[in-house]
Amino acid sequence: MSYETVENLLKNHKLTAVGTLKSNKTCLPPQFKTRREEKSSVFGFQKDITIVSYIPKPRKCVHMMSSLHHDDEVDPESGDQRKPSIITFYNSTKSGVDVVDKLARTYDVTRNCKRWPLTVFFSMLNHAGINAFIVYILNNSIERKKTNLRKNFIKLLGLSLLEDHIRKRKDNTTKYKKTRA
Repeated sequence: MSYETVENLLKNHKLTAVGTLKSNKTCLPPQFKTRREEKSSVFGFQKDITIVSYIPKPRKCVHMMSSLHHDDEVDPESGDQRKPSIITFYNSTKSGVDVVDKLARTYDVTRNCKRWPLTVFFSMLNHAGINAFIVYILNNSIERKKTNLRKNFIKLLGLSLLEDHIRKRKDNTTKYKKTRA
């Protein structure tokens, strides 16, 4: 996540964003990187973007950026933790990403390679398989509790992707010459 990305999403696409920032980002002012007491927060405001730095425990600092929140509200439900509302909102909405990451790791198609386009392609295959499975479940009103359902679906998906190629190879009338040894 970067300041430029959030600004671009808000300005050009009218989309808000909430996410974490690494400590080495240049958009973080030096005051956000100084040592403070535990469970304390520092807020930074610009026209449409808010940055917060929160210390949940000693030697750990969480930096977040939001174009959705515009105040220094601390969530009252967090009790003694005194978490900013930006952090509690992020924690309540990030579970979808965690589930997709878990599903992608369960039946992963990636292979070790040094070429980044292949890594991107394998990641796209993983996510396409997850999305296809979700559509399949919703269209067929299938219970999600069944065991091996996703495994069987992925196996059938792979076979169906090969089916057209196998049919073309079978129908190919070209005779290959036998080579003599």
